[in-house]
Amino acid sequence: MIIEINECAFSSGVDPALSSALESSINAFKQGFHALIVTPQAMDLVENSALGEHLKEGLRLAHGFWTEGQGLRSKASRVISITGDIAQDGLLDGSSYHVYKGSLDDHGIFREPSFVAEALAADAKYIKVLLSLNLGLDEAALRRLWRARPEQGGGGATHAYVERYIAGPTPVVIVCDHDGPASEPCGATADRCLKEVVDLGIYSTRELARAGGYADQRPNFGVRILGCHELENLILPNMAQVLFLEAMNDRAGRDRQELMVKLFPAFPNLDAEGARLWLDTDFKEIPDFGQALNSRSLSTLSDWFNENDANARSLRAAYKRDMSSAVFRAACDAVVTDVWTVGARFGDLR
Repeated sequence: MIIEINECAFSSGVDPALSSALESSINAFKQGFHALIVTPQAMDLVENSALGEHLKEGLRLAHGFWTEGQGLRSKASRVISITGDIAQDGLLDGSSYHVYKGSLDDHGIFREPSFVAEALAADAKYIKVLLSLNLGLDEAALRRLWRARPEQGGGGATHAYVERYIAGPTPVVIVCDHDGPASEPCGATADRCLKEVVDLGIYSTRELARAGGYADQRPNFGVRILGCHELENLILPNMAQVLFLEAMNDRAGRDRQELMVKLFPAFPNLDAEGARLWLDTDFKEIPDFGQALNSRSLSTLSDWFNENDANARSLRAAYKRDMSSAVFRAACDAVVTDVWTVGARFGDLR
């Protein structure tokens, strides 16, 4: 996640609580767990403070990433801002969540971040592909700027993970399939997750949790219910055409290509109504056909994308065409922003 140190961190002066918070922030930043942003105003206060030289050196190192940090911050849905004013603890100001300098460890702020996916292997790989495509990062850049440990979700596993967070907080975002059209109630897994996070006091209302993003009651916990039937629907039409004709490049792929043209006559370039229908379709249960897109599709496309530069260019071009649809862009941006937020960093600097 992104941890910001601005002048608010020094509002009650330099004391052991601030020194401890800064040291933990610097250690997490160097280990590559989180991005640490130090504003110019805070850096002026640091240089003229009684902080130890080792803390000043660590903050100078972090401040060197100031420009790059602004780019990371602009893409994040939650930034943790350290404050020296206990009255501001828990204050939510836009994307900034203020945490009192003496409370950071209570929230597990500096632990390794995680993201929870339903079909762990396939979903995790494809979500990383979406991050790369959406943010315009190649594999090396994504590996440097983002890291979060994938965790198994789905069914009772998601419920267990929410309870585990309460017992030992750690930065996390949970991604749940909607399991139905976006305009209808969530499926069982997402519904249970929403109930749990409200019952356990992580979100104050179900509506806030359903809206996605990070919790209003906790600084480093997020839930994202996909704005589509399931993750396979985010293999968007032009990307699906690449999957069928280039990545699969076999009879099964051509059959699926023909099916999509029958289901969506304008395939792969859909209008807004067609885009909404695409996101709501259960591609695992197509009448008289069966599974047109499934978890294997996620793995096949992800592996093919990472195989070589030519494949990556082809899928990037397809994704760009799909992003001309505001409907598709909103669906992808929502999940990418929240997953990006939990794992944003500047690399391992040890």
